[in-house]
Amino acid sequence: MKKLFCSVTTGLAIISLSSFAYADFYDFEAGSAPAEITGGTVTTTGGYSAHGFGTYFNWSGGNAITLNLSSLGSHTTLDLEFDLAIIDSWDGSVTSVAPDYFNVTLDGNSVFQETFDNFTTTDQSYTGSPITYGSNIYKSGWNDSAYHISLTGLTHSADSLTIAWFANGGGWQGGNDESFAVDNINVNTNNTPVPEPATMLLFGTGLAGIAGLRSRRKK
Repeated sequence: MKKLFCSVTTGLAIISLSSFAYADFYDFEAGSAPAEITGGTVTTTGGYSAHGFGTYFNWSGGNAITLNLSSLGSHTTLDLEFDLAIIDSWDGSVTSVAPDYFNVTLDGNSVFQETFDNFTTTDQSYTGSPITYGSNIYKSGWNDSAYHISLTGLTHSADSLTIAWFANGGGWQGGNDESFAVDNINVNTNNTPVPEPATMLLFGTGLAGIAGLRSRRKK
């Protein structure tokens, strides 16, 4: 019985080891953006450093911030996490100077679009808990907020990837009046392992052996 159990667990181990995961982390603590990231301006986080953003973040005054990756290997989904600074007079969903959307796309496909309001959470579509809300954090005198955004299980299998962060909407003003920044970017791919035929044969042999042993015991 011990030998049969060993065969089954060995087969399971081979199935597990066939999984591949790509992981990358980006911050801006060098005082500049890594080569994979374009757009935005790396600058000091000001008061945001007290909320986990480190000394520097990548600030956008209106342009998209883009991350380009390649050689991701085999995968079926990916997880994306990042810290988001919502800076100055964001006006949410329905006021006369709205909407103000924050967006994330993967290879041009939208995976996140929510409005944010730095004056009242009842007028924004995003319902996640803020790291901080409605404080004068970043220099201008307007309210600011911060969030940790976690997007998991996003369908993706290509060997390359383009992630874009940007803001838009009928009320979006950009520049120094309404802006955003990102920091502490995590990208992880996930792969559902597909067993090799030899692995499945080994696994099946183990199960067949267990079934045979049980049959002999009954006799």
